[in-house]
Amino acid sequence: MTYSGAEPAGLVTDSAGDTFKPATLRNGTWSGQWFYAANVKGDPFNVVTIHPKTTGRATFKYPGMIVLEYSGVDRAAAPLVDAAGPQGSLIGAWASTAFHASAGELVLVGIVTANGGNYTAAAGFQMQESYFTPASSRFSFAACDRVFAAPQSDITATVSWTGTFQTTGAVVSFKPAGQ
Repeated sequence: MTYSGAEPAGLVTDSAGDTFKPATLRNGTWSGQWFYAANVKGDPFNVVTIHPKTTGRATFKYPGMIVLEYSGVDRAAAPLVDAAGPQGSLIGAWASTAFHASAGELVLVGIVTANGGNYTAAAGFQMQESYFTPASSRFSFAACDRVFAAPQSDITATVSWTGTFQTTGAVVSFKPAGQ
């Protein structure tokens, strides 16, 4: 979930009655926060709703949400990695702090930039969803993922673009079921 301003993100609910827990809120000119369902029930007609906490003139707040579903993830486990990187005015790229990944671990990268553009995910990562706006217009955001076939150490997830943008990003990862 992402939106303009450095305010609390609010909460996420769905029609299946899943309980959503937040990862760490990342604030910059734009805010970004991962939420994950801690008790996924599964529902083919599930409706996910964000409830942002906004103050002031809501007409100047731009919320956005990407919903991703994965099978094979440990439903009861909290994220293994909850990492950030630099927040603020960045030229051409954002990179997370270094982290480790186990075999079968799902790693998700979220990025949001003011005044939009197109992104390129790091090698091995695939962009799953995105919302791109033209330059100088509101914001863009995307979610990328990767499942690691083998354990790796000191990984840095990066997302690149052309230009200088106010940026917020975060990485979360989940262990596979049965481990």
